[in-house]
Amino acid sequence: MSGSDILFETVTRWNGARPWGKFLDAGTGTHSLRWLSKLQTDSWDAITADEQMRQKIFDDDQVTIRQTSDHVLTGNWADLDFCSKLPKHYDTILADYLIGAVDGFSPYMQDIIIHRLREHMSPSGRLYIIGMNPIPDKVDGGLGEIVCEVRRARDACILLANHRPYREYPLEWMKRHLANSGFKVMHTKKFTILHTEDSIMRQLRVASSKLSLMPTPAQYGMDAYLKDIAARVKTTLAKTENGKIPLSFDYVIEACVDPDATSTSKSVFMADT
Repeated sequence: MSGSDILFETVTRWNGARPWGKFLDAGTGTHSLRWLSKLQTDSWDAITADEQMRQKIFDDDQVTIRQTSDHVLTGNWADLDFCSKLPKHYDTILADYLIGAVDGFSPYMQDIIIHRLREHMSPSGRLYIIGMNPIPDKVDGGLGEIVCEVRRARDACILLANHRPYREYPLEWMKRHLANSGFKVMHTKKFTILHTEDSIMRQLRVASSKLSLMPTPAQYGMDAYLKDIAARVKTTLAKTENGKIPLSFDYVIEACVDPDATSTSKSVFMADT
């Protein structure tokens, strides 16, 4: 990912003098809450599907939680009962890499979650989405191929450990589904991702952390393969001018409720019969 600060700075600039009001961090983590808890909000709710992340937030001394107005909640946007207990009207909603993370917790629910965010936004509210355009499966020629190979290796290790990798969605996919859910896209901005040795090795460490969870025959071969990739990463980066490989981009979207749209979001709240 590109530097998260510039992404949040973009959100702040677009929001301008508009009051943040009642704020929902729809897929929270320590980084987004460090930013959010410094804003002049009336109150905020922050949702995570991971109880360990919730505890990590409480342990982070850079996150300020006002006891009377701010709440960190453990819940899943696929859970209708949980969603029904949330306030109906938030003035500002942040989805910070939420859609990409959904596959790990609620596979195949990405479009429905966008509908549900719409149901919880006030008519005059703003939705800010931060996402990442997927790393391609491969790059024919060029230094970017090593980044693609690392992504493939990381996801293979996650799958062999019987876990689900994140699944990022392109900017155009996001814009299309926002429109389908009754949103109007107001602004978009792209930020080229510059992959450094640290950021690439971080992905290899994710892959290595899954080795002990794999079937034993797979562990040894994959361990050797990851070490080989790590060596080739260093060799490849040595060929660059600045130690960085540009490939793909992060994006920020600002959206509001489209008064002229016919949203089908009500249907996704209906229980199966």
